Amino acid sequence: MTHCNFIKERSGGFTRLVFVRNYDLPMNQVMQHIGIAAVPDALREVSSSIAAECIASLLWKDMAYGHEFMSLEKARDYANSYIGQFDFEQVRFYTNGSWHEYHVKSGCAYTPLTEATFSAVILAVHPQFAAGLIIEDED
Repeated sequence: MTHCNFIKERSGGFTRLVFVRNYDLPMNQVMQHIGIAAVPDALREVSSSIAAECIASLLWKDMAYGHEFMSLEKARDYANSYIGQFDFEQVRFYTNGSWHEYHVKSGCAYTPLTEATFSAVILAVHPQFAAGLIIEDED
């Protein structure tokens, strides 16, 4: 399963993957290079497994109305494949909300980082590169 096929299958909102050279920049500069607002303390570090669960939740259903794009099992496969490419010792994962709980608890607290009604961000940050998965939905 090619992990980037999820962009085609998540047929609502906007899904972006952004890869940039990092050069061990401060987080606010990484955020700017990825194309999101550099809001202090907006991101919290999570484990790779929580990052994968966040991605699966966001691929499974939209944030506004809970419309299902794909099965949860398929979303988890995509998420694990995506996270698996970052099997580097120094990669750290960050997100702007508890997206892994979003559809379980009917929402979650998060910090908006784009101008969209709903904006979810999962960052993989290494001293030499950063990868941002940005998913936006409108109400």
